[in-house]
Parts: sequence; structure tokens; C-alpha cells
Amino acid sequence: MAEPLTPDEILARIIGQYGMYATMAAFQEGYRAYQMDGAHRRNPYSAAPAGEEALAAACQRGVNGQAWDRGANAAMLYQRAMTFRAEQEALAALPDGVTAVPLDDPAAVHDTLAEAPGERQPDWLDRLLRTGRP
Repeated sequence: MAEPLTPDEILARIIGQYGMYATMAAFQEGYRAYQMDGAHRRNPYSAAPAGEEALAAACQRGVNGQAWDRGANAAMLYQRAMTFRAEQEALAALPDGVTAVPLDDPAAVHDTLAEAPGERQPDWLDRLLRTGRP
């Protein structure tokens, strides 16, 4: 089995997908903006200033805007990759016999937590935290 990629290798692969945009200062600005504000960021290159702009200035704003968006997107992809990696490591660290319940499946969660009245023991929370079962 192949050795898992390091976080730096994952980031290099993500940034490598953006070609020449990754070399622009606006790309780094977008990357940092996403890390600070997440989805509540605003592309400073998206709106043209009031008044007339020369065609060359408008084109430069457009290219910088695209680079900024791609930088923010790279940061989002990296954050998702690191979250997925952490989830996979947590699942791999579960003790033998303990399985994770998919929280996006309400029936599985209900079946796991279902119990008859009066069955709950005083140490149920401790057991749930240690084993993942109520």
C-alpha cells in the first residue's frame, strides 16, 4: 500500500492544478482570505471601481479576480482534504469491534440509539464515550 501523502504534498498537488494563476500575488491573497474568513470572503477584484476604466486595467482586474477566486478555491480544497484525512485517521484508530455509525443515515443512528425503557445503566455515557455503543 502506498504511503499517505503529507499535508505539504497534498497542498502542492492542489496548487499545481491552477497553473500560472498560482504564481500570481492575487492567488495568495485569495488563499489567505479563505483561511481567515472561510465562505464569508469577498473578492476585492470582482467589482470595477466607479467611473471609466481603460481596457487594459479592466482586463488586469479580471485576471486578478480569477487568480483570487482560484486561490480561495485552493484553500477550500486543502481544508476539505485535511478534514477528510483527519476523519479517516480517527476511523482507523477505532478499537477492534467498534464501528462508526454514519450520521447521514437517520435509520442507522436510530437503531444504534434505540433501547427499551429502563435499560439504560448508570454508566451509559461513559460506555458510549469509550466504545461508541450506548
